[in-house]
Amino acid sequence: MALCHFQISSFSRWKATTHFLITMAPMTMKAPSYIADLLLIKIPERIAENLVIKDSNGTLIFDFSNSRCVSYFFHEWLHYVHNVSTVNGVYAFASIINMWANFRHKIDSSGISTSENKLSTRTESIVKRTHIYRMNSRRLRDNPAEIQQINIKSELISAHPITSKLSETVPDHPTEEFTVIQCEVRVNDNQNLTLAEIGIVEIIEGVASLLEERFLLMHGELPTPSNIAPYRLILVLARKLVPDIKNDEIVACAISS
Repeated sequence: MALCHFQISSFSRWKATTHFLITMAPMTMKAPSYIADLLLIKIPERIAENLVIKDSNGTLIFDFSNSRCVSYFFHEWLHYVHNVSTVNGVYAFASIINMWANFRHKIDSSGISTSENKLSTRTESIVKRTHIYRMNSRRLRDNPAEIQQINIKSELISAHPITSKLSETVPDHPTEEFTVIQCEVRVNDNQNLTLAEIGIVEIIEGVASLLEERFLLMHGELPTPSNIAPYRLILVLARKLVPDIKNDEIVACAISS
């Protein structure tokens, strides 16, 4: 089993538990997050203080009695599972490892990147290509504020794929492409349609959100309402295409994509 690092903001130094590593996080952090490059889950103090407790021996352990707090961790843990168990996730992780492996030639013995150390033309192009790929295809899409809200009525009117070319290429390789789904969404019966995009991040967040809801319902809790973007766009899209589709089927399709 791969080690998943778990970061808690309410403790001041590194401490090992059975499966996770706990360390200090910024006090300003408001929401849980997952850093794919480091396989690191971060949980803000307001949640962490109800999730990790000390047993009679002073050992830090997880307290799974608070389903609401556990659901926040579960959501981020699902990103970790996606990162290490799907073609999309493993490719993303391998890409960042490959980028750092190539960039290491720029770093001297002190761990600092220096101008004296030069990358070959090919290696430089590979680093640039990987960076551009991540910045274009693996980023949160710039969706408008109207759909980054909770408790709003939304209706998907149309959807179609848009394919773009990466601006950086590797020598002797064809230009690579990435695709997003552009949607027209009607918000709160507004006659003016809102344009939204579904990319890789929206798919991943949609999967985690649906499974988090299922976790809460299994434990007798009502799910917390979430923003349309990025968390519910795949649900809106799927219900437009197949009105009677089940949530588990949406999850399966999204993971396969």
